[in-house]
Amino acid sequence: MRLLQSAGNISTSRITAFLEIILKPISTDFCKNCPDEFCQDSRRYIGDLLNWEERLNKTEKTGKQKQVFRIVAADVKALYPSLCRDTETKALECALRKHSNFNQCAKNHCQAEINLPKQCCHPIWRPVIYQKNGIVTGGNHSVSLANIAVDYILQPIAGVVREAALFSRFIDDIIWIATSKLSNENIRQARTSAFANSGLELTFRQACTADQKGEVGFLDVDHCITTDKDFGFVTKDFVKPTTEGRQFTNGKSRHPHSTFKSILLGESTRLRRLNQRKEDYLSSLI
Repeated sequence: MRLLQSAGNISTSRITAFLEIILKPISTDFCKNCPDEFCQDSRRYIGDLLNWEERLNKTEKTGKQKQVFRIVAADVKALYPSLCRDTETKALECALRKHSNFNQCAKNHCQAEINLPKQCCHPIWRPVIYQKNGIVTGGNHSVSLANIAVDYILQPIAGVVREAALFSRFIDDIIWIATSKLSNENIRQARTSAFANSGLELTFRQACTADQKGEVGFLDVDHCITTDKDFGFVTKDFVKPTTEGRQFTNGKSRHPHSTFKSILLGESTRLRRLNQRKEDYLSSLI
């Protein structure tokens, strides 16, 4: 069972809000260190993808045969409730040592307060702790702590990660583009082994530009294989099966007209950014 913490104004929420103020800058610096694979959102990822394509265009020679790319996405299965306490503690110790000027007393207090919400929250009808490991889902500090833990797991295989043409991660969602089958297998095996050592399991999705079709989703970006483009794929907006039929506005609501306009403008801007081809963008607006 997974422990969920609501956003209510309770003692543990105040503690986790205080921890987030401390951990967020440390987490950001830590994840940009080695390996540098920090991805804030899909906007940042699209920017990195466009920069990579631009660099590749400059280095490729005219008339060269199209290069084959392997696009692989991986998810950590149930990261929050499955992360062992030992890995979480060591990751935080490493981040505080490298990216803070706290003394040992302050570091010990930080560790103790992170464990406090898990010790205080329990079912009313059964006074026991039912999540002894992992991170509290919904806590103010949960994302920062998860980023620190996953980056700590990836650090020993930083050299293998650099074999990828592009490598990016958003919390427990990871994607990379490999230029050869060998480098792709090296990255896949190294990552599987690294996470298995921490008691975590990975699930993979893969597509190759040498194939006629295929797609790989990462956040709200869908990489679709096509033979019409030089790189062998285009990006589209990715809609999860659980969000099909979603509705952003309701005509019966009493929001002012400016609210409706801002929602439509924001969504159309996002779809224009995600859809590389104009026809895909127009189709997504329907």
